[in-house]
Amino acid sequence: MAKQNYPKTIIEFASTFHSDEICYQYLIESRWPDGFMCPKCYNKGGWWLEKYHRFECPICHWQTSPLSGTLMYRSHLPIHIWFWTAYLVSTHTPGISAVQL
Repeated sequence: MAKQNYPKTIIEFASTFHSDEICYQYLIESRWPDGFMCPKCYNKGGWWLEKYHRFECPICHWQTSPLSGTLMYRSHLPIHIWFWTAYLVSTHTPGISAVQL
């Protein structure tokens, strides 16, 4: 997925972020625009472990999730639900309460 502007309408959002895989790809490209870099040994490059949704460094074998360091880390909710939450909280006028969400 090429880097593009964040969707401006709910229709654009729904068509852009319609699966967990696309949401992960967006996070990966946002977090590591020049490609994955290991946070432990700073090696550039690694393997994507599809089953676990994280990268593994070929040098130190450290595994890193694109979700680490975020509110989404270790959540049991699918990532596309988190994307919807962020979209609704940031675009709903005059705001959205936790109960509404």
